[in-house]
Amino acid sequence: MRSNRYNTTMIILLLFLSVALSSPIMLDRFGDSMNSMIRGNNEAYESGETCGVSQEFEQRLVRYMWFNNVAPCVPEKLQHPFKCIARGCKELGKHTELVDIFTHSDNLFDRTISGFVALDHKHKEIILALRGTQDVNDWVTDLHLRLVELHPEHLGVSNFNCRNCQIDLGFLKGYLHSFPAVDSIVQRLTEKYPNYQLVITGHSLGGTAATLFGLNYRLNGYSPLVFSTGAPALGNKQFANFADRVFWGSQNPNTLKVKERDIKFCRMTHLGDFVPRFPFWNGYQQMSGEVFINDVRGIYPPRETLQRCNGQQNRQCSFGDQYRKLEMNFKPHSAYLVPGSKCSLSGGRELTFGEVHSAANDTNKDSDTDIEPDIEPILIPVVQID
Repeated sequence: MRSNRYNTTMIILLLFLSVALSSPIMLDRFGDSMNSMIRGNNEAYESGETCGVSQEFEQRLVRYMWFNNVAPCVPEKLQHPFKCIARGCKELGKHTELVDIFTHSDNLFDRTISGFVALDHKHKEIILALRGTQDVNDWVTDLHLRLVELHPEHLGVSNFNCRNCQIDLGFLKGYLHSFPAVDSIVQRLTEKYPNYQLVITGHSLGGTAATLFGLNYRLNGYSPLVFSTGAPALGNKQFANFADRVFWGSQNPNTLKVKERDIKFCRMTHLGDFVPRFPFWNGYQQMSGEVFINDVRGIYPPRETLQRCNGQQNRQCSFGDQYRKLEMNFKPHSAYLVPGSKCSLSGGRELTFGEVHSAANDTNKDSDTDIEPDIEPILIPVVQID
């Protein structure tokens, strides 16, 4: 009953948010109130140190963002060899080969996060791109806002050094439903192309899954590069510290001392995008590896506005005091380096309150251990790789 009331409250809050953001007056007032709450976790590793990025690193970030630009075209509007209506297909198509597409079924309780696997032959990279929120299934995954225990088997290992680790239920289920669809493909590609770098990228909801995929593969002997953008916090303090140890080699790392070519994880944030500061309750906490766009436009920003930020929370970056008075709106959430995707409005059917309320109530059936995938993801093979 308590969980039922909690889910209903969260849905009402989101509906209020939608109404508030449609009015300039309400936007200002709501933004000030919301910013006063999004102060981060007082137990997080804080820093005020930043540094710029090189032209080469900037170009890599832009390239990965073009793959995120293509991801909303999954499943119907992305075709072999790498064709779609999004600008990213034009930018990447000459040297990129689509391998597989994966998505969820029509079942509202299928938490599979859609995406694709491709080969970038020019840069010798295996690309796993995970789509952000586009349809009803994705929104319901977003609304499973409850921390549950993370077990070693969730990341494909028998044990790990992550005592009291907790992770968001919806993001965990999204990753667990999606992983079976692509793991065998990734393994076959890494065997066939041993000199190719595995790159895992995703925006928003897709960024949470990209992080979990990256942890799994890194713990299992791979060396993936994880690039997430506009992603909310995944779990609690223990989880954030664990992820830092896996990706950076130590707790409370000084990420600025790591050379750009050796970076294995980064999470992009944006001036005015409040999503990376969510959720802000129950001990949720961000990880290290922030790359901040200090430019309100966000599209093709000057390179000097890109900052690598030390710490899990940085006072000069997305958690800085000077940015808490910004108007709250969703535009910066999609303004990451390149223009938005022409596929991003195609989505599925519209979200209805009744559907989300029903699905959110289904979280009452989820225990901390009863979260294994029970629905098969849809895999659309594009090319034969054996």
